Amino acid sequence: MNLSGKIRIDAYDPRWPSFYEVERAGIAASLAPWLEAIEHIGSTSVPGLAAKPIIDIMPGLRPDAGKDELDSCVQPMIDLGFTYIGQYESELPERRFFRRTATDGGAGADAGRQAVNVHLVAVGSGFWQRHLKFRDILRGDAQVCRRYEKLKLELAAVHSVVNDYAEAKTDFIREVLERY
Repeated sequence: MNLSGKIRIDAYDPRWPSFYEVERAGIAASLAPWLEAIEHIGSTSVPGLAAKPIIDIMPGLRPDAGKDELDSCVQPMIDLGFTYIGQYESELPERRFFRRTATDGGAGADAGRQAVNVHLVAVGSGFWQRHLKFRDILRGDAQVCRRYEKLKLELAAVHSVVNDYAEAKTDFIREVLERY
């Protein structure tokens, strides 16, 4: 059920954690030589929170991992069926971003596949810390979680470009991170 207008926001789906676990297993096996940790982040990782139906996963390489280690993980992720999106590296050189779109039913291994975004970074990086902190605040503070959900629904109704929608949430996220 789409709860918003232009950007799709769905009511919380209790299957999201199990979708994450399936994806986690494949990513962990493919990135085993480099992987130190892997986390479910984003709104689908917060029980009860409405979200875009995209599972966000953050594999973490060892803290001192650099460009070479990050780049070594690109082909294994492509081999898993993810599309490598390099266009954001000028803004976030410490992250490698991958996307896989959802598929409808049908036959084959990809039938009914969940949409997934993968944010590959080093454990302990600023990106790693901010995303885990915000997720944990939302999980632990119901009032902040409801305020965030309300904002997301309002923004989704007026934005048709995902990057504009995401940017519009930045001040709220920054305020919450600074307050905690």
